[in-house]
Amino acid sequence: MNKLANRAKEQLQKKTGKKGFTLVEVIVVLVILAILAALLIPSMVKWIDKAHEKEAIVEARTILMSAQTIASETYEKTPGLTELKDGQLTKVTDLANIGGNFKAGTTITVANGTVTGFTYETSKGYQVIYNSAADETFAVTKIASNP
Repeated sequence: MNKLANRAKEQLQKKTGKKGFTLVEVIVVLVILAILAALLIPSMVKWIDKAHEKEAIVEARTILMSAQTIASETYEKTPGLTELKDGQLTKVTDLANIGGNFKAGTTITVANGTVTGFTYETSKGYQVIYNSAADETFAVTKIASNP
């Protein structure tokens, strides 16, 4: 029976002119692919986190521009303005048209009609602190999720 199987295999190889892969060769290729995936996935996660941080900074800059617009408009009416809060924060988020929010009780600090600081939380779990006097004006941190 073994001779018959070998002869059938030889005839099939002559007809098609191709040799198939052995099981060992297929397993070796799969193991190599698994090793490559294991090496790439952690670095891809880091890239995704960096992208989320950059996105948070972009949202914060949009908030800054919106807040500066509202502060400038409000400062004309009330020159002693030192902060934006409550309804003005709603105007800022509406003008910015983004998905994050300000924590309850948050204010945007203003000095001489210029926005000087705020704290903002993105919808993807990042907190951005803006401080115009700091060396790094936008500080981004990932908010720890509660289990």
